[in-house]
Amino acid sequence: MSDYDESCGLRIKEMRQRRGLSQAQLAGPELSDSYISLIESGKRTPAPGVLELLAARLGCSRKYLVDGVTSEQVEEIELGLKQARLALEHGDPAEARGRYSELLAASELTRLPEQRRVAEFGLALAAEALGDVEDAIAGLMSLGESEWGKDPQRRIEIAVALSRCHRGRHDLHQATRVAEEIFDCVMPEWSEAMVELGVVLMAVYAERGDLLRAWYVGEEVQAGASTVGRPGVVMCVYWMQASIAAEDGRVNDAIELAARALAADTGAGEPRDRARLVLTHAQIVLAAQPVEVAECRDMLVKLNDDLQEVAGATIERAECAHYLARSELMLGSPKRALEHLYAVLARIELLPRSLQLRSRLLAAEIMVSLGRHQEAALDVRTARDWLLQEPATRRSARGWLIVASVLERIGDRPGSVEAYQQAVAAVG
Repeated sequence: MSDYDESCGLRIKEMRQRRGLSQAQLAGPELSDSYISLIESGKRTPAPGVLELLAARLGCSRKYLVDGVTSEQVEEIELGLKQARLALEHGDPAEARGRYSELLAASELTRLPEQRRVAEFGLALAAEALGDVEDAIAGLMSLGESEWGKDPQRRIEIAVALSRCHRGRHDLHQATRVAEEIFDCVMPEWSEAMVELGVVLMAVYAERGDLLRAWYVGEEVQAGASTVGRPGVVMCVYWMQASIAAEDGRVNDAIELAARALAADTGAGEPRDRARLVLTHAQIVLAAQPVEVAECRDMLVKLNDDLQEVAGATIERAECAHYLARSELMLGSPKRALEHLYAVLARIELLPRSLQLRSRLLAAEIMVSLGRHQEAALDVRTARDWLLQEPATRRSARGWLIVASVLERIGDRPGSVEAYQQAVAAVG
């Protein structure tokens, strides 16, 4: 008999004595008092039906006899998990992390393994969202090794988060390995989580420069997304495919896929998801279709107004301001561009590293256009120091090209040549 069953027997005895019942009275006509004695001493494991019978006579739930947690406590824990999840979904990972930590500190959760694992998974996701990827990876690895993590669907969800975290710390090898390990063995059983894993794998392939493989995986994932059926799932795949096509220089494909992604959006999802879609569309247009910059700018102005009413959209508002600044610079209005960029620079320390880097590079370009070469030199030096810490990818190569251009315009030819060489090395 396990400690778990002995605890169950002790709770039955405690509840019986609290109710003033003898073993014979609790046994009733269906059971014997000797059988009740064996259960209470931990020498017999009651069947589920017997537990239901005993719980009814003792005036408690079967769950309380098994876990030692009342229905009210379970409801309170479930409510706490829901509130933490909503905080995470609505862009407040600090609040989510606090709530999950409080739940995990509660003694009741030690007797509810399912809810405890859900809280641990949520805590790892909150850590990831706050940039603490090492803590997130440690938590996810622990979950993956547990019985909870061996469930096929949860295994996929853990792999999605793990791959994202490894990508966030620029370990593209591990990010690829984690995603491929699941993707290759589970296929072709499609689910929303499986499509999400495919999208993560596409992003990792694209970041490491393997655009052909990213595209082929995208076609496979798109077929899977169509079987899942939910518009939001299809939208995410089109969204990533558009980004890959733009990265590969296939402008028409990128624009068409971005339009399909926008068309797949029913408006029923989260405003922040819609915002990210519009921002991806803007990114593609600004990089590939200069003739449409004015139209893109107007779309971003509307999005900027809409985002002011969206809670937890700090990063989306910053991204929108960044692309507004980029569009105004492309339209020949560096002063307006700087006004938009100030909204990003004012909160730059709170933003993801990639957005901080892009904003420093854009600030340098704007300052050069305004003739403020000394300030441009400061911004480009900061961006250069950051780029030296980045892995060699197409994205870092584009950053080095901007550094080279700015340095050339402010008269630093040796620095410009060195930056061009860094760009070539990154692409190579």
